[in-house]
Amino acid sequence: MCGQAVLDKKYEKYAEDFASLKEGTCADQGYTVDDGSKDIKVPFIGDIKVALYSKTAAQRKADKVVDLWFVKATECGQIGIAKKYETYVEDFDKQLKEGTCADQGYTVEQAHKDVTVPFIGNIEVAMFAKSAVKAVKDLSMVDLYQVELGVCA
Repeated sequence: MCGQAVLDKKYEKYAEDFASLKEGTCADQGYTVDDGSKDIKVPFIGDIKVALYSKTAAQRKADKVVDLWFVKATECGQIGIAKKYETYVEDFDKQLKEGTCADQGYTVEQAHKDVTVPFIGNIEVAMFAKSAVKAVKDLSMVDLYQVELGVCA
């Protein structure tokens, strides 16, 4: 995941020091897939809107990025991390399993949050919920339909 913001040049030093931003674009680093946005607070500047980008599936595979997921209450959290860190991160959090939240039926993106992992740094966690239809079905409900004269009612 890469975040990109546009700000006045006079604020560059503050953004670099307090938000760990570097001059350049996410596309320059190979992150080209639009992945939403988030706001971050930077002292002396205030809130900055950061556009989020990820790599394409082909790039992630080439970079050997693995997706890990966990379920907490009614949400699923998912991270993408370099394969070389997978064992370490799984040891840090025993709930993590390889795969995606979508594989578990959690397809509605809810939020993003950062988690600090020792020796690796901040990892962005995408949180997902099940769709309302899926959640209802999980409560022992059943889909019912009727086809009448070729029209589903």
